[in-house]
Amino acid sequence: MFFTGVADKELRQCTGSFPATLRKDKTTHPVFLLQARNTGHLMCPCSSKGDRRKHRYIASGCKLEMTPNVMDRDSFLIEQYRFTVPLDHRFQKYLRFHGQVPDTCIHDERVEK
Repeated sequence: MFFTGVADKELRQCTGSFPATLRKDKTTHPVFLLQARNTGHLMCPCSSKGDRRKHRYIASGCKLEMTPNVMDRDSFLIEQYRFTVPLDHRFQKYLRFHGQVPDTCIHDERVEK
């Protein structure tokens, strides 16, 4: 599942160092649900900047399920910064659901997996 609305400051607290720079023009990053769990959801931030040889990515043009949304750009899954969002966590009130990402839209061209 793909969400937006997570504040960069919150991401930095959860991941320890992502995003590398806190931007003044944009203050949020999208996140991707890696695994839904009973105690909290495993998520990772996404970025429009990435390397196809190092990161899996959601392809531009992907039609998301459960909504009419379509990905307007490649979105790289920054999985080295994965974190757990507890079910009652402060993020949840800000998350905006954009849709379920079909498996066929997640591309893996990494050289080393």
